[in-house]
Amino acid sequence: MDLKKTIFGIDIAKGSPAARRDPSYAVVILQDKNLEKLRMVERHRLLQLIRDYKPEILAIDNIHELGSNRRELNRFVGALPFGTRVVQVTGGDEPGSLEAIARRYGIAINRFDPASEAHACALLAQNGVGSVLQVFEDATRITVTRARSLGRGGWSQNRYRRKVHGAVRAMTREIEAHLKAYTESNKTSYSLRVARGYGGYTRGEFIVQAPREELKVRTGRFSDVQVRAKTIEKDSFKFKPLRGSKRVYVIVGIDPGTTTGVAALDLGGEVVYLGSSRTTGIPETVETLSEIGKPLVVATDVNPMPHSVERVRRSFNAVAGLPPESLGIDEKIELTQGFEYANAHERDSLAAALYTFKRYKNKFSQIEQKVHTPSDLDEVKARVVKGETIDSALSELRSESTSARSEAMVEKVESPKVKDETLLRKE
Repeated sequence: MDLKKTIFGIDIAKGSPAARRDPSYAVVILQDKNLEKLRMVERHRLLQLIRDYKPEILAIDNIHELGSNRRELNRFVGALPFGTRVVQVTGGDEPGSLEAIARRYGIAINRFDPASEAHACALLAQNGVGSVLQVFEDATRITVTRARSLGRGGWSQNRYRRKVHGAVRAMTREIEAHLKAYTESNKTSYSLRVARGYGGYTRGEFIVQAPREELKVRTGRFSDVQVRAKTIEKDSFKFKPLRGSKRVYVIVGIDPGTTTGVAALDLGGEVVYLGSSRTTGIPETVETLSEIGKPLVVATDVNPMPHSVERVRRSFNAVAGLPPESLGIDEKIELTQGFEYANAHERDSLAAALYTFKRYKNKFSQIEQKVHTPSDLDEVKARVVKGETIDSALSELRSESTSARSEAMVEKVESPKVKDETLLRKE
């Protein structure tokens, strides 16, 4: 359970997405240990709150409460801040109604009170229950076109056509130079298709294997040229478990380069992943690590840390694992003795992870002697790695567990009558 995330729980309080008028929502905001309830929030105000708070999770019991069809849902999700995930807490690995799932987790709920249901959604997501809605690919389409119509023909018009098409070509090449530098440094890729016209291009279209927010490409109208960037939609909605069965803390070693090696150890020092690929870029590495577990430390065998590894580390807000000076070949061979690996890249990534684990091994042994609850063991280790003392980590964990249990017991009350349902009102 992560009590430090900002989580929105929402439930329809009045209306329907299929109606002519936008629905109003009950909203519960969990932020650190603070709780805020809003009982009647119109759709546009909900989006503004989400932009202001930038929550990690927007929890709901049915995604169709956000839009009656795919187009509306795509529009809503596309308006969310980068990093905010929509989580449906029902379905998937948790069968049954919202009320049944909440009861399973010890969360009392008043099904006649939208605010109570919104609170239950937020608490369930906080406990890792639910599936993340995936609407968009991690890819962006950038188009470069004329900003205006060329009109009819003629000699002067031909000169103008050549000027505009030349401007489209120049802008396309400028963006391509930027994307080439970006993809080379981030080990990802792009493709370009152009439509040629008199004196240049009538259109240029890039498909970039990276989120739009990372590309930093200027969009808009520039004299004779228009540039647009749009995240590519998936062919159909997909769901990914919010909490995977392998979602454990891991120590990661990465050896970047033309071939990227990645190794991951659990906090007991066991290898849970070891692999390498010539086509793996930063987005693919981040996705792979997200599926393996929760990176606690991202390490490398060289000092200073390469930029690409630093970017992966920042993606998870992980602790940096660095040797005082770059490891030599003999040291890496000694560290990885007894392990099987396919190439030098896997060896180097594994050496980085093992070297980092050895640094924490004595501290982990002390923790294992003090912690007698298996479910708390990795959490205490993680907090100590992040800088807490063993005693303070244990004390804070007990305090948070007690607080979470108290918050989960939502008292059943009758649904209050709202006189003016257009007002935003705090409970």
